[in-house]
Amino acid sequence: MAKSKKGKWKLSKSEVTWGTSLLWRDNDPFDIEIKPDEKHASPPGGKGYRQKLSQSRNFKNKNECITMTHEPTGIQSHGRIRGFYTRNEDQQLHQALINALFQNLEEKVAKHFKISGR
Repeated sequence: MAKSKKGKWKLSKSEVTWGTSLLWRDNDPFDIEIKPDEKHASPPGGKGYRQKLSQSRNFKNKNECITMTHEPTGIQSHGRIRGFYTRNEDQQLHQALINALFQNLEEKVAKHFKISGR
């Protein structure tokens, strides 16, 4: 655990591990879930067999689960991304989910240690 220069407590990234999994049941609880909107709910279709085939290669079916664990306490934060996304969208959503999970984990650890000011 570390304090920033201003004195506000922050979770140290060295105490946190994370991993991904592609298999997850739909009824498992998640702290943060990025669900597809209308645009990303299914692969895009074209006006013909060949056009549909070529367009669908640009999109990847994403169902990735990320778990962050605070090693000293064993507290975990879970998140998931679902939908069809391009490579750039996938990278942006992955980074956004990691940032959101870290903030969520930081809040859980602060609550566990009863740190005020959080």
